[in-house]
Amino acid sequence: MAKIESTADQEAKVVFRPMSVDKNIIIGISNHDTYEREHVVRAYERDSELQKPEEVVLTMLKDRLKDMRMLDIGVGAGRTTFLFAPLVKEYIGIDYSHKMIEACKRRFSERADSFRVCDARSMSTLPDDYFDFVLFSFNGIDYVPVTDRKTILMEVARVARAGAQFLFSTHNLNMDIERAFSISWTTNPKENAKQMYRRVLFRLRNRNWRHERANATHMIIDDGALGLLTSYIEPEEQVRQLEGMGFTDVKVFSMQGRQLEPADLAHAKDPWLHYLCGISKTVSTEPGKELRQAHAAYKAGRS
Repeated sequence: MAKIESTADQEAKVVFRPMSVDKNIIIGISNHDTYEREHVVRAYERDSELQKPEEVVLTMLKDRLKDMRMLDIGVGAGRTTFLFAPLVKEYIGIDYSHKMIEACKRRFSERADSFRVCDARSMSTLPDDYFDFVLFSFNGIDYVPVTDRKTILMEVARVARAGAQFLFSTHNLNMDIERAFSISWTTNPKENAKQMYRRVLFRLRNRNWRHERANATHMIIDDGALGLLTSYIEPEEQVRQLEGMGFTDVKVFSMQGRQLEPADLAHAKDPWLHYLCGISKTVSTEPGKELRQAHAAYKAGRS
């Protein structure tokens, strides 16, 4: 993550485990707790730079932003607020972490009313058909249960106007895991020992990961960064999901800001990718069969 952890550090810490209903429950609880921790908030407060794909999209929309109402989901401590808020007609930033929203209000006291505690899975306090540009940055969609991702997409479609633009990023399941856990020998014994430990830990925890990966388009990862559990998805699967739900003109960007062609998706090795798509009012805003089944499984597990 930019300025929080380097890409190399993140790649070196990912540990794959098979997905389960229990893992989906855990990801929703533990990740929220992580974002309420003071040291995590402070880490996010140190970051104020856009990622390259965000810069590219800002340039694409620059002549339209002044007439746009923008919703910044998962605003964190305001990394994207610095550059986007002054350019748009109206700016609203939301996060499900109270601590993050408190940080935003401190940092941007002149627009404190623009920030609200709100969960992207249930944005009932926001009106229908209102926003022209919706941003969910820094892979925020990856830190909720997999079954809730579609709920978020449906909520985005509800609060956005027809023809609005939606930009979000998500971790790439096609990233080069072997390279992430390879050992680059150095003259520093402690560094060598740390690399060996990470590689051995990966092997011990994931004896069958090759088989599991071969049969998965979407997996939850036990990510060492900030103690978060993270969802990764194959780019082609993410595009299929968006198009299947009715989102239009899906564009995919590498971490360097290069727009990828459909033929490039299966070979993209970036740790995460950005997706820009249009909002069509044909997108379903009602939970589907998969979501109902997941909620039923969750309730059964708690009873």
